[in-house]
Amino acid sequence: MAIAVIHGNKTWTKGYGYADLEAEEPVTPFTLFHGASTTKAQTASLAALVVQDSETYKDINWDTKLHSIDPLTFQLQSQYESSEVTLLDALSHRTGMPRHDLSWVNTNATIEDQVKSLRHLSLSASFRTKWQYCNLMYTAVAHALEQITQQTIGKLYTSWLWQPLGMNQTFFSNEDASRCQSKDPSCKLSKHYTWSSRNRAFTEYSMDSVPPINGAGGVISNINDYAKWVRALAQAAGPVSKEGHEALRSPLSVAQAKDTKPFDGPEWYGMGLSASIYRGHMMYFHNGAIGGYYSRITFVPILDWGFAIMQNAPNSGLDVVAFRIIDDFLKIPMEERFNAKTDRCSYWNQWEERVNKVKGMPAMLYPSVAKPPTLPALQPSSYAGKYTHPGYGTINLVSGVPSNGSHAERVKDRHDSGIFLYAETSLLEVLFVFEHVSGENWLVELWEHEMMDDDIPTGYSKAKTEIGADGQVEAIHVITEAAVTGDKAWTTFRRTE
Repeated sequence: MAIAVIHGNKTWTKGYGYADLEAEEPVTPFTLFHGASTTKAQTASLAALVVQDSETYKDINWDTKLHSIDPLTFQLQSQYESSEVTLLDALSHRTGMPRHDLSWVNTNATIEDQVKSLRHLSLSASFRTKWQYCNLMYTAVAHALEQITQQTIGKLYTSWLWQPLGMNQTFFSNEDASRCQSKDPSCKLSKHYTWSSRNRAFTEYSMDSVPPINGAGGVISNINDYAKWVRALAQAAGPVSKEGHEALRSPLSVAQAKDTKPFDGPEWYGMGLSASIYRGHMMYFHNGAIGGYYSRITFVPILDWGFAIMQNAPNSGLDVVAFRIIDDFLKIPMEERFNAKTDRCSYWNQWEERVNKVKGMPAMLYPSVAKPPTLPALQPSSYAGKYTHPGYGTINLVSGVPSNGSHAERVKDRHDSGIFLYAETSLLEVLFVFEHVSGENWLVELWEHEMMDDDIPTGYSKAKTEIGADGQVEAIHVITEAAVTGDKAWTTFRRTE
């Protein structure tokens, strides 16, 4: 873990623990981490820089329609939403589009290709009626900025934000980050880990498993540079104008109205920033999480104060440390402090609640199953093959154990106890286990590499296979996004080979 605290023009930074467990290499303020979704405020800041430069970009403002910037690329399933979604809508998560995260972890698609996939993904709410966090909409904004400026998003971050702020050890690719070490041995990208409760040890992620920069995430930085970024946010400093910072902070959507403890009221979302009231102070923040990397930025403008935390393994430390820093600065008496370790909304209690919910999902998805179950129409090997959806990409179903070693270890004990099919993603090392239920109905287990408990999947879903007149599998229908309901919930993957 690495921490930076800023107050006025003063900065404190320190590293804790290991950047490389095997080599026992310590974390320092120069250690690089993926910033994940803390990237979003930087993407929104690039949009603010375009909007404030009215001389160069005369026709661009917060109400500019994404479709008008690139009508061939930005299209949604609804013609109305396609033509009406603005920069502000996309950046404040109020477009009607839910996460659909499995669509981008299953492919190495370019930014443009990810945006084109939106037309094949179902909306789950009416336009501007509901806050729904959506990484893909930030990718859409990144693509729009590339079209407006005729520069890549990576170059925009570098020349428009990082260089003006002196963030000289901030990057948008693992390749660029690795070159930093040749100039400064301390500027090294940390390894990233997940906890295996089965093996009682941390296991390392593959560095190739983390998605490239796409507007929603991807920034690689260290705590020294993030101190500069948090100070710019707290002080509403350049290169973004005061008006631009005000726009980013504006309460555009209510993200959570109830159960927002430890905050004193609702949590809302601006553009790339969440906000709420904490002990009478307006506090802005955003968390990030990707492939074993976790991060948080927090700032209180009226106090000219803020902090950033980065870590390379999942645990409750980020929340515990964050509120310790806040309460220490505010000089809150110990007996009045929010205790992230024991409070009902703590990380671990939330985790336990999630585990209990997940355990009950199979019975909820299939409350009534034939006894004995009806066998599938075909042999398991006949279901193996490649299946494609234009938004979710290709899944390769196999009837043997998965190729990934950790995935194979996870399923080996029960592989012979039923009928199973498996699929793996190219990013984030996600495993899908298709367990036969009855007939052509399947229970889908989603396993993410960063799971804290190897015995509990991240979640469950439903699938059904479609057999054609020739007796061969034609398609697999899967519920891929829980927020989408009804007939639109089913994503159809057509067999290609």
